[in-house]
Amino acid sequence: MLALYQTNAIILLMSIRNRKTLEALLADPVNGNIEWARIEALLVALGCRAIEGPGLAVTFEHNGRRANF
Repeated sequence: MLALYQTNAIILLMSIRNRKTLEALLADPVNGNIEWARIEALLVALGCRAIEGPGLAVTFEHNGRRANF
């Protein structure tokens, strides 16, 4: 229950642009025209740390978990 409350609080505190990006990512079907900069801004706003890699590679880290793109 606490996790659900925290999630709702985070969504309420998001900027409108980040909220719209999240809605676009959760839509079915997902819009394939979402700009990468908007996705990156959303992840950073949610507390992820962006780590630039070689070339176009980016790793996002949050609480010890990593996602590579």
